[in-house]
Amino acid sequence: MSSEVKVLRPVGILNATCANKLREMIGDFIQAKQVNILIDCAGIEFMDSMGLSCLIMSLKKVRIAGGSLALTNTNSQIRLLLEVAALEDSFKMNAESLVVIKTTNWKNEPIFYLENL
Repeated sequence: MSSEVKVLRPVGILNATCANKLREMIGDFIQAKQVNILIDCAGIEFMDSMGLSCLIMSLKKVRIAGGSLALTNTNSQIRLLLEVAALEDSFKMNAESLVVIKTTNWKNEPIFYLENL
């Protein structure tokens, strides 16, 4: 398994309509044995309960695969959802993954747009 951290930079609204896209991308990383994933939430304008559900299911799958799923740059609305669900500490990276993040320029990772069809 790779200790490399894969970074996702979604932009838009994370809701039921587009959560599958994020879940599929994370599933692809897991299949490729890239199980340390960082989601840069700076571009997420809004997240509903289905978006949160997507993150929770993805977290479980990543952990089963022996990895970590972390969130960064969460806005106040996302932090409130995590707090209400008592999940603030669940989306943190392990120490090994954090070292990899610090040594890479992850802010230049490509973004993808969450499309509400």
